[in-house]
Amino acid sequence: VCSSDLRNVATFTALWQRQVELFFGLLQTPTGEPVTETYDEIANEFPEQVIREIVKKIDEAIRPSYKDAKKN
Repeated sequence: VCSSDLRNVATFTALWQRQVELFFGLLQTPTGEPVTETYDEIANEFPEQVIREIVKKIDEAIRPSYKDAKKN
């Protein structure tokens, strides 16, 4: 295994974890406060597949689809 491969995996992992924290930060708790948990705290509460699905849904909500963008 090449050291640049390990570096790339580490970089992509860090980017993913940061994106999860940012996207979960867009959510609110039932009391109306933003979610401020770290990736590790989120990962302890939800399986990775659930995290991916939540991030996907948030991404769909905040970014217009290609079809919607073409309408404008």
